[in-house]
Amino acid sequence: MSKLTDEEKKELAALEEEVEVEAEADADASVRQHLEAMRLRKKYTAKGQKHGTDFGVIETKIGNFVIRKPKDTEIDTLLETPEDRAANENFVAALMLEPTAAEVQMLFPDNPGLIGAVSAVALELAKVTRAAEVKK
Repeated sequence: MSKLTDEEKKELAALEEEVEVEAEADADASVRQHLEAMRLRKKYTAKGQKHGTDFGVIETKIGNFVIRKPKDTEIDTLLETPEDRAANENFVAALMLEPTAAEVQMLFPDNPGLIGAVSAVALELAKVTRAAEVKK
């Protein structure tokens, strides 16, 4: 391996500094987003709803999302049509408390993982509810 020239060393140092600045900005943005998620959680908890049972907050790289607990019929429809993208999009949009369903639907084309992330939390909310009903 050859040694770096003085010019290459300067370039490397500048590039490393750029990466460090980007990482700090990303960390700051992540902390701010988490703060917003906690505010959303507090907002809905203050309305008498229980996080993890009545609603869920989902933190993603594209923003925070608040969903309500799905109804049994909505879960049944989702489970009956697991490969139907339009049905999955409708399922996710119907659960949205924040942002609006219309705003979320605009995100789907560029963020295909959003449907899975929201569906996973929705199914978890349904599972918690069904487990509580079984105990009764």
